[in-house]
Amino acid sequence: SADYAASLDTLWNGGVLNGVPILNNGVDVPQVWAPVSTAQKLTALPAWPANTLVRVLRPWRNYMFGFDVKQGGNRFPHRVMWSHSADPGTVPDSWDISDTTKDAGEFDLAGTGHVIDALPLRDALIVYKENSTYSAKFVGAPFMFQFQEVFSSSGMLSPDCAVEIDGSHVVLTSNDLIRHDGTQMQSVIDKVTRRWLFKNIDSAMYNRCFLTKNVYFNEVWVCFPELGATRCTKALVYNYKD
Repeated sequence: SADYAASLDTLWNGGVLNGVPILNNGVDVPQVWAPVSTAQKLTALPAWPANTLVRVLRPWRNYMFGFDVKQGGNRFPHRVMWSHSADPGTVPDSWDISDTTKDAGEFDLAGTGHVIDALPLRDALIVYKENSTYSAKFVGAPFMFQFQEVFSSSGMLSPDCAVEIDGSHVVLTSNDLIRHDGTQMQSVIDKVTRRWLFKNIDSAMYNRCFLTKNVYFNEVWVCFPELGATRCTKALVYNYKD
């Protein structure tokens, strides 16, 4: 019934949980599209906690995870929050961490960089901060998830700057393009290409970079705004087979 406040700096994110699309832009209450129909408008995500926003919202297993949390005007940039587990075909019915009958919880990751985004990798959810990387694994009650630092000096440049390829992640960090399997990582570009890439990304618009994959051609595209541009205007293409 009203317009949303998303912008080029607060792009939509989210995913599909149990067949239900859930969308978030960091400035409006997260939205759900159910049933999926052109006649159905988006509605506020049920049971979402009052006066709470998250920069990024992602599904994993039967849970929804929120990253970089704002509550009551206070920002918790290192915080990860998660919902109660949702039944098949439904969305979570609680985010109340004080309810001992529910699985919902929250955890503040160590380090100075803010939480940026997350992407599943095999049996873990890989959580990226600005300058470090963590894995979250399901351990069950009472803690539900165990968070462990994977890389202490490598994170993610901005949201949507990672893709999954053949059991590994390709990630644009603040100073490199890397590929890792959750244990070991390596740069996939040489020094000359790396220097060219970061010299040509507009430093004021770096948060608008993103990665996407073209599976047919075995490619990952690193999309970025060139110097002076406000939108992504060029892509560095990495062929992960050849």
